[in-house]
Amino acid sequence: MGSSLRTVESVERDLEKVRKDSLELFEMIPEEFLFTPPKPYMGPIIWDLVHLGKFEELWILHNSNGSKMDNSYRNDDYNAIITPRKNRLNLDLPSISDSLKYLKSVRDRVLEYLHEVDLQSTNELLKNGYVFDLVIQHECQHLETILQSLALYHSPPFISPESPSFNGTTLEEAMVAVPSGKFKLGSDSNRFSYDNEKNSSEVFLRDFLIDSSPVTCEKYIQFIEEDGYLNKEYWSEKGWKWKLEEDTNAPLYWLKIDGKWNRRNFHQTTLISHSEPVVHVSYWEAEAYANYEGKRLPTEFEWEKACRWNPLTGDTQTYPWGEEEPNQENANVGNKRWSPVQVGSYEDSVSPVGCHQMIGDVYEWTSSDFLPYDEYEAFPYEEYSEVHFGSEYKVLRGSSWATSPLVARSTFRNWDFPQRRQIFAGFRCAMDTEKD
Repeated sequence: MGSSLRTVESVERDLEKVRKDSLELFEMIPEEFLFTPPKPYMGPIIWDLVHLGKFEELWILHNSNGSKMDNSYRNDDYNAIITPRKNRLNLDLPSISDSLKYLKSVRDRVLEYLHEVDLQSTNELLKNGYVFDLVIQHECQHLETILQSLALYHSPPFISPESPSFNGTTLEEAMVAVPSGKFKLGSDSNRFSYDNEKNSSEVFLRDFLIDSSPVTCEKYIQFIEEDGYLNKEYWSEKGWKWKLEEDTNAPLYWLKIDGKWNRRNFHQTTLISHSEPVVHVSYWEAEAYANYEGKRLPTEFEWEKACRWNPLTGDTQTYPWGEEEPNQENANVGNKRWSPVQVGSYEDSVSPVGCHQMIGDVYEWTSSDFLPYDEYEAFPYEEYSEVHFGSEYKVLRGSSWATSPLVARSTFRNWDFPQRRQIFAGFRCAMDTEKD
């Protein structure tokens, strides 16, 4: 999904690539995991498989082409808003073979339609292949959610593939200065973007400091060992209430063995890698750590400026490293390593102000509520963004090791409840610049 105009060939390539990734992942999943969610807030994985087909059928075949919907499964049952996760176990869920058969039947019709349609149509759904990219993005995001579910299974755990060897470098943590000035926020290119990213505008921000890398496990262990989870002063009122209810003293999946911190990552429990970004922390934990350091979490505007803005030219670039799309050489994305890697590992992918790994490894909590940008317009449906706007959700920026390169971008706005820890999320801190 580059900056050039979409062609039938490029759309078909991405549709097939993502579907190949989906099918390969589903082949790894034991059948009992498909029908029994690890937590009530995740829902049964088999539901996602049918939902992918329903979403594709609805937007490409029905809304774009006017075709009738397949009645094999009730549309409302596989609508994420009408049937939330907590209600999905009550459905008469189909077998894996029937789900795959339905998915294939939809895709066969979609590919046939793709070869008939004009991607340069003035129809907003079809223009530059928008509706096809919508379906591609949607499937990629569900794959990452499924990986979150798989990580939650514990007894027995999900057996993840062996990670390829990786010789990463390390980085001495520091803060970098981001000068005051205007930068271009959001997306206005012909690359795919969601409605909540669009209508790019110039935003002025005062100068600030931001961590050059995500907070590492080593730094977070110091927070734990210096009673960070016991000192109420570091926590907001809501955060402290969450900590007491959760009864936690470390990130999700962390445990102490023989006096040393370990982390369970799918089926493997190993010593914490001190130089990797901390992952599986809630917003409340990130906020408490920032207070412990005498810092704060960045706003999402600050995060995007530190990621994209070049103070020497005044330009706002597409990615931290420039215009080349994410790949295995410039970012840890695409579910190839099944874990974050050491900070400083992608030395050629640093943002113009000096920030490392703003794409890949871990999503990063910001202090911002999920709110619309100026001149926001819902498209193509309100349920993706608009129904979630408000103070109930916090914005996460960047992407994780599990994010598809087709989704990983500097303008992407993820959001979740501040208490959630199953997401592959870490954070970096910011500070106001001291004035004389």
